[in-house]
Amino acid sequence: MPGTGSGCNILNITSFCSFVGEHLQSITENSALLEIVTAFDQLGNLDALTGSKLTEQLISRMDAETVAKWIASAETNWSLRRVCGVFSSWNIQAKTVALSKLIVRPNSDDIQYTTGNCIDSLFKIKVRAGDLVSIQLSEENEMALREIGENVVGKDVVKKGMKKMVDEGTKRPLSILWLCLKLWAFSTTDEDDRNLYESNANELFTIAKETVAGNETNMKVLIDLLMSLLSQPKKYHRSAVYFVFVNLLPMIKSNDITHIIDSLMLSDDELAGEGTSSDVEDAEEDSANDDEGEEALSDNENDIESDSDLDGAEEIDQDLVTRLQNALGKAAVKIKDGTTDEAEEGESDISEVDDDEMFAMDEQLSVAFKAIGPKKDSRIATQTVQAFRSKLADLLLFTLSSQETSPEIKLNLMIPLIRLAKVQLKRSSDASRVKKTIELLEIMAHLKKVSVPEKRILKLFPNLVAESIGVSNPSLNSVIASLASFLFSLGLSEGVASENVKKTFLDVFQQFMSQEDGTIGSELATAAILKYPAAFVSELPTLLESAFNGTYRIYRRTEAIMCAAALCHKQVMKSASVEKGTVKKLGKYCAEYLKTTIAAPETVKPRFFAGVLKFLSAFVPHISGDLMPLLSKLILPTIDSLTNNEEIWKGDLKKCNAACQQVCGRAPLHILNAIRKSLE
Repeated sequence: MPGTGSGCNILNITSFCSFVGEHLQSITENSALLEIVTAFDQLGNLDALTGSKLTEQLISRMDAETVAKWIASAETNWSLRRVCGVFSSWNIQAKTVALSKLIVRPNSDDIQYTTGNCIDSLFKIKVRAGDLVSIQLSEENEMALREIGENVVGKDVVKKGMKKMVDEGTKRPLSILWLCLKLWAFSTTDEDDRNLYESNANELFTIAKETVAGNETNMKVLIDLLMSLLSQPKKYHRSAVYFVFVNLLPMIKSNDITHIIDSLMLSDDELAGEGTSSDVEDAEEDSANDDEGEEALSDNENDIESDSDLDGAEEIDQDLVTRLQNALGKAAVKIKDGTTDEAEEGESDISEVDDDEMFAMDEQLSVAFKAIGPKKDSRIATQTVQAFRSKLADLLLFTLSSQETSPEIKLNLMIPLIRLAKVQLKRSSDASRVKKTIELLEIMAHLKKVSVPEKRILKLFPNLVAESIGVSNPSLNSVIASLASFLFSLGLSEGVASENVKKTFLDVFQQFMSQEDGTIGSELATAAILKYPAAFVSELPTLLESAFNGTYRIYRRTEAIMCAAALCHKQVMKSASVEKGTVKKLGKYCAEYLKTTIAAPETVKPRFFAGVLKFLSAFVPHISGDLMPLLSKLILPTIDSLTNNEEIWKGDLKKCNAACQQVCGRAPLHILNAIRKSLE
């Protein structure tokens, strides 16, 4: 019959729920809302059965008093889990009442994660990489959190706790974290977790007795406490911990941040030892507290799956099957090739098993099933550690993005982060982690310019060069080059670099040109010149000398001529004056090279040839009129000889076409004709 298929039934149910939802919109009386929700809940989890949020819509419209009655009367955990879905819709009074009533109910995992996620949603997070980090708890939400604490653990306890937070610099963030710890301790189902939360709460009193700012010991203890909380697989710890950490940034020291990087350098096994909990990270959805359009945190964090998901994802373990069959003996269902034998499916000789055999079977089954545990535990531990790494990376992101972090601390992170990336690249298990580290380095390379002492640049750049040695990963090499450009920019004043800074960077370029072992990469050596050509325009003769030095390797000479071409950009040449000596030297170099090209075209390297043409086409148009005859006299005859030699272009120089198209965007003859026109 038509209309009886499952698809049609689903459509009918959806339409019905939509109709009912629209009809119930007119109901505003709280007692009626409570009565309807209670009636629906007696039928079961209606929202899950119908795929709608019908009851959530009703609950979201309740006032504080009705919310309290509903939570008190709710009989199932699935009913209370809906608090997460409607929490953001309630006013502050309803939120306060809801959490106060929910936490004091008999403990369960559902209540623990629901309350944890609701507390987490009170914090609002905004992050723009390298520019802004804001983790806010509004005054209204802070008062609500305190009231919830008073309702749950007692007014006197909260009052005494607040009085013990005497350090003015950290009083507010530590007080808020203390309240969260007390509420987490009250709602957890695990006694060890409860003791840990209480211990951490008491530790905060010790820390807050003295000024945290400038107290190396206190700050280290506090950072360790925050990291310990992040190491536990509870997502709802994050916002409260992040809130405290961001508030510490104005007073934090470089050693405190490098301590985080040192932890990230640990292996998975070593880092797992940092944690104190073996619980699986809750599968509840993160509270949607990040403003739309802002950068999401830990977007590559590996959420831990539920046990059932992990089991279902595993392939059949043949060794386990064999163990089970041996354990069951005559009671085993016969399996062939990993699948149940259809002819005998569901049949076993269980009726023939006596009591002694049954007891022996139980023992063997216990051994067989215990074999499953280590594999699953290992996978869960790995995922938990990876989640911890992402959270620590978030702390580094906040450090680089906050306007409250001193420029000196940000600069001090450069070398440790590069070392971290190198360590991660050596570990195949860290392939995804190194991407996050490189992203942090890229953020650093694009930070806004700050005032830094010249001696700091002169000290840091050689360290950067030393760390770059041996790096073969293209992404890491690229970001190291960007960092070199960033460091050079810090030494610029109105576009002019100090002689000491410029000399330091040029020395590295010369080391690159003359080295025999290739320890300094081309990207690093040329980065500052290509990014800030105006600062190096006076070094054009030096670059030309390197480019046409036959003792250097050709690919390095190619990099040198490309740098020389970059210096001849029209915007750079507008403010530069070209001296007669430079023109004469250029003319001789180019004339000799072009003559060699005609005499021995088979020795020509296409990319270097293209670089020379690119340089000439950029340089010649900017020569002053009184110097043009000198340059024309030196190179025009050779250019004429080269362009008129048709055979050479059909033969050995044909290989240069592709390189010229790639480097200059035109064929070589077209470029030479344009140069000739400029000379004439």
